[in-house]
Amino acid sequence: MYQQALDKVSKQVLIRDRYDNFIGGKWVAPVEGKYFENPSPITGKRLCQVPRSTAADIELALDAAHKAKDALGPHLRPGALTYPEQDSRQD
Repeated sequence: MYQQALDKVSKQVLIRDRYDNFIGGKWVAPVEGKYFENPSPITGKRLCQVPRSTAADIELALDAAHKAKDALGPHLRPGALTYPEQDSRQD
């Protein structure tokens, strides 16, 4: 029963055969090109492959995050907004 449901979901392309890292708004293969086999928790059979990310992949993600933060204006950065209620409580 569970396997039938899993097969149905897989055929509807809700579960892809292989996933990459999502960095900077794009799907990016891991730098070293290695993947884990991701087993189904129900059957133990291979469900899909997921990236075996390394420090190099993390650096790419951090670079993309910093670039995105820098693209925001100063008014949109975390901590830049204050509210009148907060200001009045500080006295």
